[in-house]
Amino acid sequence: MKDNKIWWRLESKEDFYDTLVGWWTKRGFPVQDIEALPRKIFVGYTEDFDLYAIPVYDTDSSRCWVGFPSSNPEATKELKEGVLDWLFGIVETCMRYQGYKIIQTTSNTSPIVKVLEDRDYNGDESGVTFYAKKL
Repeated sequence: MKDNKIWWRLESKEDFYDTLVGWWTKRGFPVQDIEALPRKIFVGYTEDFDLYAIPVYDTDSSRCWVGFPSSNPEATKELKEGVLDWLFGIVETCMRYQGYKIIQTTSNTSPIVKVLEDRDYNGDESGVTFYAKKL
């Protein structure tokens, strides 16, 4: 995050969906249906453009879920440096304030895994695979 001014904002999935689809498409990631996304999307940005998005699922339990953290493929590595860690800190603070006790996610993307480990998330080394089925 060197000398760049970085801010965050909360977006709705309806307003940010096209941006996410563009990012996922450029990176070759699977595009998620809008119905699959949570209503809260935390966005880290500069004056010029959005850098990261972290969708967060509310639940009726003490746990909230982070799903599909994504970065702008047009942003340079230097511009994004430290922003994902910073934005995760914002998400954690906001969700703790809302009463959540645990925040969890799954990832095998190395930059995300590094941030999670640096922020003291407990990884599961049991070899468990995440399963989902379309209904």
